[in-house]
Amino acid sequence: MRYRINKEHEKEAQKYIKDVLNKLSFNNEIDDELAGSVALLADNYNTFIQCEKTLQREGILIFDRFGSKIAHPALKIKNDAIIQIQKLQNDLLLTKKSQLKVVETSTSKKEDVQDDFIQMLRQKKIERR
Repeated sequence: MRYRINKEHEKEAQKYIKDVLNKLSFNNEIDDELAGSVALLADNYNTFIQCEKTLQREGILIFDRFGSKIAHPALKIKNDAIIQIQKLQNDLLLTKKSQLKVVETSTSKKEDVQDDFIQMLRQKKIERR
């Protein structure tokens, strides 16, 4: 499946997802199962960027309707997006930590985990045909 980057997302999010797709894809195509995870990663990363820009512009504290200073609501949204981004990165083996965990649980081979992951995806694609 050819994944299309959402052009409505922030430029930074588009660039990040393009980098992720380069790591996960071969011939600019990704497995159908991965497309959903990549879409979630793109949405959460875009949310993170938007919240970051809002917080830079408006600050982390705002005044509520009673005139008291409170934490900006975008702060909670940003933190929730960060948690989801980290989970998705681990699921997709995009972090060194997640790659090392796979190496530790597998045999004592010290091969590149990401290459093994891509090989596994290719094998799945061949089996479907």
